[in-house]
This record gives sequence, structure tokens and C-alpha cells, in this order.
Amino acid sequence: MKKLILIIGLFMSYSCSNNTDEYVLEQDTSEFFNPPDWIHGKWQVNGTVLFKFTNNDFMTIANGNETSFKYILSLPSNINPNVIENISNTEYNFVISTGIQNHEYKFKKINNNTIQWVNYPQSNIVGAYYLTRY
Repeated sequence: MKKLILIIGLFMSYSCSNNTDEYVLEQDTSEFFNPPDWIHGKWQVNGTVLFKFTNNDFMTIANGNETSFKYILSLPSNINPNVIENISNTEYNFVISTGIQNHEYKFKKINNNTIQWVNYPQSNIVGAYYLTRY
């Protein structure tokens, strides 16, 4: 009987440590982005796709190449990577901090197929900068 209890105890401690390891692994791959459903997908201007939003990532697209900020933030070279988000039914604003520099993005929902890039870097020249769903 004592051997059976010892075996069960060892099995339970092994099982618990595995669950803990899995939890720690999940924590190490933490989510930085939580875009609202209304912005999920690819967004373009005049046939050029600029951004892609998934349920847990934000990507910029240039010359057909997607750059994942989730991946960039998970690189060991980033010191205290962080994303501060403000999410509503019509706005998605966030600041990405890599520890070296910050990137701020502000988007406003116009309708289901159109968003405005509110803080487009040259918006003072261009005016409102709209993107359509790809």
C-alpha cells in the first residue's frame, strides 16, 4: 500500500510540474496585441496593403513582406517590450515599446470596410488617411 501511495505521489508531482512548465511556457509567449474584431484582416490604400491585424498580432506590410510586431517584441534583444492599448467599438490605439524606441498607432473605424489611420505621419499634409479592407 505504501508503494502504491508513493507511486501515486510521484506521478502527481510529475503531473503538476508538467502543468507548471506549460503555464510558464505560455507566459513566455505572452500576447502583446489584442486588436478588436472589427479591425481584423488586411488594410490597403490604392491596392497596396499596409497593415494586417489578427487576434494577437499587428503586422506592417511593405513590398509584400509582412513584419510581425509580436515576433519583434519577443526577440531577446528587446528590453522590457510592452504594448499599451486603448480599445473601443470605434477606436484602436496602441503604443509599442521595444525598450529602445516607441511606435504609436491610432486607428478609427469609419464602417466595416473603412478605417482611418488617425496619426498617419504626414496627415498634416494629406488630411484624413483612409484604408479599406483588402
